[in-house]
Amino acid sequence: MPSKAGLSAEAPTLILPELSFDDEGVYECEAYNSEGSDTHQGRINVQAQPEWLQVMSDSEVEISSDLLWSCIAAGKPRPSIRWLRNGLPLNTQVRVEVNGPRLKINNLALEDSGMYQCVAENKHGTVYSTAELRVQVQAPDFRLNPVRRLIPAARGGQVMMECRPRAAPKPSLFWSRGTELLTNNSR
Repeated sequence: MPSKAGLSAEAPTLILPELSFDDEGVYECEAYNSEGSDTHQGRINVQAQPEWLQVMSDSEVEISSDLLWSCIAAGKPRPSIRWLRNGLPLNTQVRVEVNGPRLKINNLALEDSGMYQCVAENKHGTVYSTAELRVQVQAPDFRLNPVRRLIPAARGGQVMMECRPRAAPKPSLFWSRGTELLTNNSR
């Protein structure tokens, strides 16, 4: 018998406060007196409304990349998961894969921006999780990560120059020295 169980003094009643899934099972009441005995069994089946274990969060993602969101809910019976975009049902289509608790969008486009919801529901209730997706497009911009204008270096040593502009989609990068286009070589 679970340790939190109690027996009522006024009536032959078993009380189980704060039920958990561990309390599920068959319980038996046995009665006996000088004339004999009898037993009766009852089964407790613990159920629960959905609750989130994992949800998506607001995301800024560059155009042409992929997005993967997951929403995982507990509950009994097992909650079903459905997805909405801007309040409308979202189903599998050309670039969109809806697979229960997973949403994958390939090759993001500007029109994929919006408010997304995952909805978990069973016969005991419904819970919602909401996140905003912003698909970014930006011409290359060096203001946040400028290339250093002067880099002191020792003869015979090694030098590294980073070229990391902010851009969406990812830019093609080329290095040149004067009019010479640099390519990978032994150095």
